[in-house]
Amino acid sequence: MLLTMSTAWKPQLRRTHTEAGAATAEPHNAFTNVHYVRKIDQPTEVKEEKQMKYAFVIARVLLGLIFTVFGLNAFLHFLPTPAVPGLAGQFMGALLSSHYYVIAFGTELIGGVLLLSNRYVPLALTLLGPVIVNIVSFHLFLDSTNMAPAIVVTVLWFVVFSQVRSSFAGLFVAKEAGVKSGSRAEALGAA
Repeated sequence: MLLTMSTAWKPQLRRTHTEAGAATAEPHNAFTNVHYVRKIDQPTEVKEEKQMKYAFVIARVLLGLIFTVFGLNAFLHFLPTPAVPGLAGQFMGALLSSHYYVIAFGTELIGGVLLLSNRYVPLALTLLGPVIVNIVSFHLFLDSTNMAPAIVVTVLWFVVFSQVRSSFAGLFVAKEAGVKSGSRAEALGAA
């Protein structure tokens, strides 16, 4: 953090008189000219932190609304669903006729509700991660004309993830399964 002084620090010399009466120059207390010290970066840091917090809340609520509304729509059919032509339509037809959509849209609904309630946000992101991969894959390979919603959902997911990434820290640690000690040699009994 950068600290500044209201006046420039300059060592000042003060004239004192010795017993013989000759004037000598001694350093004066340099901090007598300092009126106050203030933190320059504090308002900026607080402002950026608040902005990031607002961005996190907005992204979490938007992501929660998107997945809650579209998850409910699969079961209640309150939004009109246009017919999708070509291979994408065949894929959607297979999902609907096999009732696989219950699992996919049920996962969307659960993840969306968890995000809206602000409870178990890391669990919600874990549930919605594979769903988003499927959405992006669907739009990338089958229906590339409507790629914008997939990109928006992906960006929102990463914004929310950035605020709770510490919850996922254990996933990115390279460890061997079943090894509890500090090293593999100790676990195998070697000295």
